[in-house]
Amino acid sequence: MYYDGEERITGYWGLALPQMAHRFLFGGKTLYTWCAWDTLFIPEVLGQTVRVESNCPKTRCKIQLMVAPQGVSDLDPPGAVMSLLIPEAAKVRENVVANFCHYVHFFHSSKAGEHWISEHPGTFLLSIEEAYALGKGKNAAQYKETLAQETSVRANADKRS
Repeated sequence: MYYDGEERITGYWGLALPQMAHRFLFGGKTLYTWCAWDTLFIPEVLGQTVRVESNCPKTRCKIQLMVAPQGVSDLDPPGAVMSLLIPEAAKVRENVVANFCHYVHFFHSSKAGEHWISEHPGTFLLSIEEAYALGKGKNAAQYKETLAQETSVRANADKRS
């Protein structure tokens, strides 16, 4: 969790109110995520389509995409990639942002990403589609019952309309 100076919660498990590197826009609101990967799996949990905006940490070029519960679209630039790190569980429990999120970024191109990961041992690159699929698998394992209930509720609502 993130807290402000008055001990109010300003961020929880991937989403935050204070400005961070990855903008997460939906429903007329701007939130931020702790890392690039959060932007790819949180939309499914929310059942919302979101616009994501970020900047490549190597080139500073803007990266934009739409992320829906069903997939990614409008990726700009089309060759953007994401870094990832297989974290040590104890370190993640200690501080997920410092020990995981600070290693998970969008990159304007594979070339920019390859340069960055060469300076950060243990990191590797995924296409945005691969990272999205990994997030979908994480959601299925972590939120299986909740996602099944949401799908059922949406299907019933569609039948009534």
